[in-house]
Amino acid sequence: MSFRFADNVCYMANVAKVKIVGQPLAGVFTSSGFKLLTDEALDAETVVGFLQDAFTNARNSGFDHTWNAGVWDSFSVDWYEAGVLVGQATDDVPAGHDASGAIMPVNTCPVVSLYTPTLSRSGRGRFYLPPASKDAITTGGANGSASVIADWAQEFFQALALNDLTVYVGPSMTGSLSSHWVTKIRVGNQFDHQDRRKQVEDYEDRTL
Repeated sequence: MSFRFADNVCYMANVAKVKIVGQPLAGVFTSSGFKLLTDEALDAETVVGFLQDAFTNARNSGFDHTWNAGVWDSFSVDWYEAGVLVGQATDDVPAGHDASGAIMPVNTCPVVSLYTPTLSRSGRGRFYLPPASKDAITTGGANGSASVIADWAQEFFQALALNDLTVYVGPSMTGSLSSHWVTKIRVGNQFDHQDRRKQVEDYEDRTL
């Protein structure tokens, strides 16, 4: 692993910043992301291909039943070498989601929590997924979706690891890289909120 110092920050050699974009409603877009690191001499287009393959291999019927078509739309990758952006690529997320119910509000979504050996807040991350179908919930929480999503995330990240792409948490780092590798994921049975996805709110005022 090589490093480059710039502006007093130490960067890892090869980093892919991944963003998954969806369009759950007409004119409404959501995005979520995570970071991958590798020693391999790859490029943005190759990483997108690995993401597509891993996504397809990790899917299962329960996963497809959790989301409507369109909420997973495209993978976007920014590829960095020694802290410098050298390539970008975007391509479709493999289709096949078949839930048909109304979706949750766009700022209400399942979350995959990312854990590393670093015990401080800097060693934790969150991967916000697209808003799920209301068919995926029941009164008080997710209707079996937590185990479905956890299984998918585990297989998705493990499939990426087969191509030497390791999901990690933290900014550009110094010190031990392994202390920021994600070693555990957690999915709760309650959905969370991502405020930046909140739509413009309209108000109704009444005088008293």
